[in-house]
Amino acid sequence: MKITVIGPTFPYKGGISHYNTVFCQKLIKKHKIDAISFKRQYPKLLFPGKDQKDNKSKDRIKFRATEIIDTLNPFTWLKAVKRIHEFCPEIVLLYWWTPYFTFNFFTISYLVKKLTRSKVVFLCHNVAPHEARFVDKFLTKIGLSYADSFIVHGEEEKETLKSMVPKAKITKHVHPTYDIFKEKFKKQDINLKLRKKVILFFGYVRKYKGLDHLLDALPELVKKYPDLDLLIVGEFWKDSDETLEKIKNHPAKDHIKLVDSYVPNEKVGNYFEVCDICVLPYNTATNSGIVQTAFAFEKPCVVTRVGALPEVVTHDKTGLVIDRKSPKAIVEAVSHFYDKNKAKEYKQNIIKEKDRFSWDRLVEVLEKQK
Repeated sequence: MKITVIGPTFPYKGGISHYNTVFCQKLIKKHKIDAISFKRQYPKLLFPGKDQKDNKSKDRIKFRATEIIDTLNPFTWLKAVKRIHEFCPEIVLLYWWTPYFTFNFFTISYLVKKLTRSKVVFLCHNVAPHEARFVDKFLTKIGLSYADSFIVHGEEEKETLKSMVPKAKITKHVHPTYDIFKEKFKKQDINLKLRKKVILFFGYVRKYKGLDHLLDALPELVKKYPDLDLLIVGEFWKDSDETLEKIKNHPAKDHIKLVDSYVPNEKVGNYFEVCDICVLPYNTATNSGIVQTAFAFEKPCVVTRVGALPEVVTHDKTGLVIDRKSPKAIVEAVSHFYDKNKAKEYKQNIIKEKDRFSWDRLVEVLEKQK
């Protein structure tokens, strides 16, 4: 089958890029793939991170799309449509995660439907933004209006999509595991002088991810476990400046190890290897590639009861599911993990669930959209 995939791939940073890069690598084993990425994804004014691309990574994921689309230049959207028309794919797969792409993807999907016989499939990571406004929902309806079908990773996303596109043909399937990081893992000494017990917060630090609640829980955890460290690894976005200030003045600062930078692919595994459990105290979420990276290293997670996270983490089997915005619940979950010696049991359960999170299952889901 011929499939055109539209979305960011390496060297763009972030979960969508990692996801698309890995998925294309899996698809190309069975199908002919033409991947289209961005010349310019966001203007600097709208990107609160330090850099959109990771050109320094030495151990690169070996798949890179043709960079055609400039999100501010409609002529490049037409160029992408021309390429699709010439390739004649059975499926055009577009990634949706923010209404910023509304007019890009509306134009492309509309013209694909008018000029080709291709099926237009949207894989929705976030149907609506984490803090959606009315205008975001309106733009989302427009952006998704020419889809033949959709793939989502959680029941909440499915229901949100149905409320916007009532007649949508929707397939729900779990977010696969980022085993690519495990395959490319090269053990290195990260020289952080960590204590015996380590809990990890990993990934871009943004306000909605609830790191504040974990910081509020830390004094009680350190009091209970003097040999515990909180390892925070990830680039801080501008909406988390207050959190960075909170870390600098934290009463348990000596128990916080901070790596305030984007982690290249070849170093990701080092931080998961040294931790006991990964904590994701998100206020809002759809899904998380962090959970699936942790699972690749057979590490359990504490997650909040938001989005699809409770569908991915099986409570008290592969981790723990807690109430959001609750430092007390974080203390109780981490205490349960250590006091009941759950590490070995959770690891065994994660290994048992590997097939459920395989990329091959997702390839099969996309094949059925034809």
